Amino acid sequence: MSDRHSLTGRVSPRLLLLLVVGDILGAGIYVLIGELAGVVGGLSWLAFGAAFVIAITSATSYAELVTRFPGAAGSALYAREAFHSPAVPPMVALGVLISALATSAARARAFAGDYLGAFVQLPQRPVAISVVVVLALSAATGIESSERVNATLTIVEISGP
Repeated sequence: MSDRHSLTGRVSPRLLLLLVVGDILGAGIYVLIGELAGVVGGLSWLAFGAAFVIAITSATSYAELVTRFPGAAGSALYAREAFHSPAVPPMVALGVLISALATSAARARAFAGDYLGAFVQLPQRPVAISVVVVLALSAATGIESSERVNATLTIVEISGP
């Protein structure tokens, strides 16, 4: 089995769907909607409409790439196939990593401040760091464990604020 197909069949489609739904809800809906509405007011639907168009364009592109290069892959593989350069995939992978780290930090901070603050007042920075550490430990224990944690957190997100 090639290295780019090494995860094929190991990730449940249902859990993968929960990963995507949780990613969309956590980042876009609960964290930013209040701030966005505060800035642009009644035109907030326009910003979400533009984001929707961008997301659909990205999803369509990824769907095309997955059919062309089936199996477990990602942006780095697609960049390698497109540019035929050994220098491009590491740059793309680094960009994805930096994006994921920034997003995780923003979510941890939002949880420690806005979400948890609705129930109890705790120092934001230590709570955010604790959230990142707990999630990192979950990821370090394996795919199945992190899938279960992700599914649980997504179900909590879906249930609403």
